[in-house]
Amino acid sequence: MSMLVFTLALAIIPLLVTAIMSLLAYAEYNDVYSFMDRGFEEILEIRKKKRPRFLILISLMFINVVYCLVFIVLIFAMVPSPDNVQERAIIIAIALMGSGAILSTIAMKWAITRVAREMVHDPDIDYKGKTRKQINELRKEDLFGRRLIEVVMPHTLAVYGMFIAVMILTFCMAGTAEGGNGTDPESLEEPTINAGNIDDVEVVGLLIAFSYIPSMMTGIIPKWVKGDIRSGSVFARKLIFGMLGSLPTVISFSIFIAEMSS
Repeated sequence: MSMLVFTLALAIIPLLVTAIMSLLAYAEYNDVYSFMDRGFEEILEIRKKKRPRFLILISLMFINVVYCLVFIVLIFAMVPSPDNVQERAIIIAIALMGSGAILSTIAMKWAITRVAREMVHDPDIDYKGKTRKQINELRKEDLFGRRLIEVVMPHTLAVYGMFIAVMILTFCMAGTAEGGNGTDPESLEEPTINAGNIDDVEVVGLLIAFSYIPSMMTGIIPKWVKGDIRSGSVFARKLIFGMLGSLPTVISFSIFIAEMSS
C-alpha cells in the first residue's frame, strides 16, 4: 500500500508543481513587458515575437514529468511483485526521482524567469530567406542557444534523480537474483541491494535527497556572473559556476557509488 501511495505521488505531484511553475513563469514573463516604455501595439508585437522561444523554455520543465512517468513504467515492468527489501528500495528510488524532478523544476523556473527578463533586449533574428552563409553570421548574434543552456543546467538534478533511481532499481533486482534476501552483501560478486545493506542505502538516499536543496543554486548562480553573455569568457564563467552549484548532489552521488561498491 505504501509503495502505491508513493507511486501515485510520483505521477501527480511533479506534474502539479510543473504546471504551477509554468503559470508563474508566464505571469512574470508578461510583467516584464508591462513595464516597457513603448506604445501598447509595439509592446504586443515584441511580446509576440519572443513568445515562441519562451514557450520552448517552459516546455523543458515538463521533461522532468516525463522522467517520472517513464520510471513508473520501469518499476512495474522490472519488479511487478516486489518483496519487502525491493519495496523499500523502490520507495527510496521514487523519493529520489520525485524530489529531484520537483526541485529541478523549481530551479529551472528561477532560471527561466531570469532569462525571460534578459531576452527582452536580445535582437530578433529572422533566418527566413537567408543563405547558409548569412545564417551562420546571424547565429553569432542569436543568444537563444546560450539562454537555453542556462535553463538546462538545473535540469541536471532531475537527470541525477533518474540515473540514481534506475541504479537502485537495478541493484535491488540483482540482490534478489543473486542472493535472495541474504544478509551478507559481501558474498555477492556484483553491487546489490538486499537485507544486509538496505538500511545503509536508505540513509544515503536521504542524504542525496537533501543534497538537491543546495544544488538548486544552479538556477541562480549564473545571475551573479556579471558581463555580456555575448562574451565567450562571461558565458564560460556562467557555465562553470552554475554547474558547481550541483556539487552537493555530485558528492552525495559519489557516496552512494562508494557504498554500493564496498
